[in-house]
Amino acid sequence: MQLREVPGMARVRAAAAGFENDPIWECEHDAMSADSIQLFYARAGLKGQRERAINLVDLAQGAVIHALFFGKLDEGSFAALVLHEPPPEPYMADEFVDGLVKLSPARRTACIFMLENRMPHERVTELTWDMIDGMRLRGAVAEVIAAMRQTRHERLPYVFWEWATQSIAAPLLHLGPGIERAFGCKLPELAARYSRMVMIDRNAESASFMQLARQHGGV
Repeated sequence: MQLREVPGMARVRAAAAGFENDPIWECEHDAMSADSIQLFYARAGLKGQRERAINLVDLAQGAVIHALFFGKLDEGSFAALVLHEPPPEPYMADEFVDGLVKLSPARRTACIFMLENRMPHERVTELTWDMIDGMRLRGAVAEVIAAMRQTRHERLPYVFWEWATQSIAAPLLHLGPGIERAFGCKLPELAARYSRMVMIDRNAESASFMQLARQHGGV
């Protein structure tokens, strides 16, 4: 049996205008996989309708579970769909910028560098210019380092630094806790959000976050 033939699925497909001919509805009961669902999300994403696709999968899952409960499907049918968990809520770029503006300019750049490189905050704090030479820099990371080169301290070896007093420069101490306070979550959760972040402006890229932060009221 194909997914489109499941009792109650006609109502689901009626809500699927624009997706009624998608291959997911032709998946056989013993052939549907997690990849089948993810490809459906991907096809919908190309149309800018991924959230709608998630809702349709939720409706289809409900119809299949209902049919299984009432014995209208063989046990184990469409197992991948029955066990499927909806993807987490998207993390929007403006939410990220809201947290970014709560940090000082130096800590913003360090935060982006940390997230882009998936690097522990302690290593970012301790990063020196001689360590940069062996790293591959591209995208947002390349912009971050280019920005830091413009404010490179004459004597301090650290890439990321700030004025501890009017005359004393220091590395970014307590960087991790400060970022957690700004974003209201632990660093692993922030990294997970960053990895699934959705850009509001299609013309914006992650390399522009420092500029976005300035536009949203940051220093």
